[in-house]
Amino acid sequence: MSVDVIRLRRFVPLAVFVATVGLGWLVLVRPLSAEYTQGEGRLAGLQQREAALRAMVTEPPAPAVIDDPVAAFERRIPSDDPTAVIVERLARLAGDSRARDLFIETVEGTTATGSVAPPLPETYRPDPRFALFDLQLVYTTIKMSFETDYAALGRFFWNLRDLPSVVEIRAFNVQPRLPASGEALHAPDGALRVSLTLYAYSRPPAPAVKVTP
Repeated sequence: MSVDVIRLRRFVPLAVFVATVGLGWLVLVRPLSAEYTQGEGRLAGLQQREAALRAMVTEPPAPAVIDDPVAAFERRIPSDDPTAVIVERLARLAGDSRARDLFIETVEGTTATGSVAPPLPETYRPDPRFALFDLQLVYTTIKMSFETDYAALGRFFWNLRDLPSVVEIRAFNVQPRLPASGEALHAPDGALRVSLTLYAYSRPPAPAVKVTP
């Protein structure tokens, strides 16, 4: 098979031109095209941020809080002892959180705030912010412990906001559950032993009215 060298030489300038154009595309045009595409993406992101900021600036302001915080706090404090209701609600919340080995006990109520409140050891003093409210309060100590996992424990604490009174968490301890006798050496992943102490607040009972004959 013979090769016509003279005919091939006619195509050399065309081949050089095509190679030059291709090399120029790879070296010059393609990087510029990529930068242009990235710039368009950044510009679109900035335009979206601008639109979001404009919407935030032009939207009407949030309504002012007109509820008196003192009145709202007083509405949250029941006049009757809520201990039984709170214990029942805590047991239900623990059950919804797949709690196991549940234990709940209560301690007799103590005067917490007010001008006639007795002095208490620092360990048992309520949150000092309660003194900002001119309201006589008593609290009942509720101790509970149970076993659960991390996700269920988070739901349990989130649902504490729905209790029928103001509750203060005074102590909280969580640690991996220790295996019982006959179990595997390691507890299942996420198994926890939880214990906490709560103060459940209420108003003191009204003094008995003496009726003279």
